[in-house]
Amino acid sequence: MKKQKLIINFIFIILSVAIILFNLFIIDMPRWIGAVLMLAIIGLDIWLWIGKKKLVMNIVMTIVNVLTLVIVLVGVYCNPYWNSISFRKNADYYCVNYDEVITYEDSMCDLDCAMKHLEECHPLFISGLSDDMEALYETARENLKSYERITANVLCKEIQQIFSSMGDGHTYIFANFQDYHYLKSIYHHDIAGDVLVGINNRSIEELFEEKKALFSYETEIYGINRLKSDLYTVEDLDYLGINLENGIIYTYVTPEGERVDWTYYREDFMTYDEYMTFNNITDDSQENEEYEFVSYKIIPECNLAVLELYSCNYNDEYKECLKSMFTEVKEKGINNVCVDLRNNGGGSSLVANEFIRYLDIDTYKSWGQDWRLGPFIIKSKGSTINNERSKELLFTGNVYALTSVFTYSSAMDFAMLLADNNLGTIIGEASGNRPGSYGDIAVFKLPKSGLVMQVSTKKWYRVDTECLDEFIEPDIKCESSQALDVLKSICEVKE
Repeated sequence: MKKQKLIINFIFIILSVAIILFNLFIIDMPRWIGAVLMLAIIGLDIWLWIGKKKLVMNIVMTIVNVLTLVIVLVGVYCNPYWNSISFRKNADYYCVNYDEVITYEDSMCDLDCAMKHLEECHPLFISGLSDDMEALYETARENLKSYERITANVLCKEIQQIFSSMGDGHTYIFANFQDYHYLKSIYHHDIAGDVLVGINNRSIEELFEEKKALFSYETEIYGINRLKSDLYTVEDLDYLGINLENGIIYTYVTPEGERVDWTYYREDFMTYDEYMTFNNITDDSQENEEYEFVSYKIIPECNLAVLELYSCNYNDEYKECLKSMFTEVKEKGINNVCVDLRNNGGGSSLVANEFIRYLDIDTYKSWGQDWRLGPFIIKSKGSTINNERSKELLFTGNVYALTSVFTYSSAMDFAMLLADNNLGTIIGEASGNRPGSYGDIAVFKLPKSGLVMQVSTKKWYRVDTECLDEFIEPDIKCESSQALDVLKSICEVKE
């Protein structure tokens, strides 16, 4: 009997851990399953002590059970990724068609679900939703009642207007449709170098002022560029409430400075395959080359090496590229190294730590954070990191970083580490989000509409706590498109 009790006990321990992993990587589950597991483990522990006692064995098993209870408590009730799709490789990110009707009851189910995730994960709401957020929630409820037709875009707008009030660029909701219809002339205007400056005789800035509640952003210029990216598909225009029925006037400025109006109608928007065919884009064309997120180039006349980093992916490809670059830097006696972060939307902050390994410093300071874990906030102060230097390839020359409004999240952190530790010179534009901001997201899919939301789980603090700059301001300010040329002029070898 004793042996049977122990076997059952071990089965429940394994089951508890398996359920947490199963939830993270495979399927949603209700949180009450955690309470059932904990009660079962407590019951088993009581059962273990009934009857003939083997004191040492019982004590050991009780300790194991207590540890299992802690695992279940943390894994279910303190886990910001419970029911998240963040770690699910085969997660379906598509929602219902943009014009498919959603019932009021289903839309309310998704609205409540979105608010629940927000309240359970975001550090700002550790004590519950604020009165302002509750008021916005009630407004959304009433608004949804007033619609004759509720679609994915309608629901997305109502929820996003709640999220955007937080000023957190990492917390937002979006509709991802399986079939988008693209404006056929996007490729033509891009190749020509035309810049979109207005829609229907209104400037992009004026349109943004009207629609800004539909976006999460921390700098207005970043929000404006988010808006511009939504002006080229039928589905996104519907989200913005821009009617295609009578056509849309797109105003472009050509490279020569001429303003030109183009009017496009619903028939000018086509599926992806049709768009590719219309523009004669084939699989072997430049537009479809395999994406390289990291590469480098040597500019001998400037004694300069430039690491071009388009995404903060911390993997073997990144590490090998860094090693190759610094090897060539050493072999050729290069005195200037730059990391180009101008079009980098973030990823893993470890890319910066790996880069710093090649710099000849013993230690550097990192940022502090507040991490929301269910009902708890885990506070971590800024720390001093011992630099595990790559001794054979140490670089002692000048370090630079190129930044823009699109330098975001972990890319912004990269620039911050260099700036706040006085490791390098920043050239270009201010970063797209604040160093003192929220981040480290959990991603959820709403059950009825399929809309996807992401919510911050951490509050970050700037490395240099005494710096009053709201963003990562460059040491040398210029248009981001000119940043590399400015750097070249600084580094150019004088004969």
